[in-house]
Amino acid sequence: MRLVVINGSPKKGQGTTATIIRVIKEMIEADVEEFSAIDYYHKPDTECDSTIDRILNADVLLIATPLYVDSLPMPLVVFLQSIEKRITKTGRPLLKVYGICHCGFFEAIHNKVALDILRNFCSRTGFDWQYGVSIGAGVFFGGNPDPLNGPAKVIYDALHGLCEDIKTESDHKSSNVFVQPSIPRFLYKLGGNMGWRVQAKSNGIAGMLRAKPYADGE
Repeated sequence: MRLVVINGSPKKGQGTTATIIRVIKEMIEADVEEFSAIDYYHKPDTECDSTIDRILNADVLLIATPLYVDSLPMPLVVFLQSIEKRITKTGRPLLKVYGICHCGFFEAIHNKVALDILRNFCSRTGFDWQYGVSIGAGVFFGGNPDPLNGPAKVIYDALHGLCEDIKTESDHKSSNVFVQPSIPRFLYKLGGNMGWRVQAKSNGIAGMLRAKPYADGE
């Protein structure tokens, strides 16, 4: 089986999406014939055709992406449109597709529309949509050094279930899985607010956190 994973994040470096892909690779690489992770956004345009070729020659495509304004990042949408244009010329390959979408919101339900967009993409292209994993409070998982233990384990388990589904090569369709860390919402919010303050202080703008530049009279 040839598995291709698209990193849908425009962000450079080891962000949450890259962490998720690393975990997926550790789970499944030994059980597939070929594992390829594509960071399409930071490749030159001249490599776009060869990148799409790798995708269309795969057996399974996994799209991992952050949530951007209740949708997908625009560069990812453009790239998916490029894939759609290609198959109108070359024909539709048999390709199973899974999706992973994570967001900074605590509730995983915020990713529902983004996963629906991926499913609709498969409907337009004729690809075989399987299901998606929706991750709330994704940054909590991305920054967790030990996802096998503690509140992030529920997310790890959902990713493991997705990998097992890929390995079975089953045609059975499943419902999307919505998951978030097993911590109270107020604790996640408290940690997030503390994080903003630390970042603001490190960038020398801690005194501007309560600024209201557009308030009347200021």
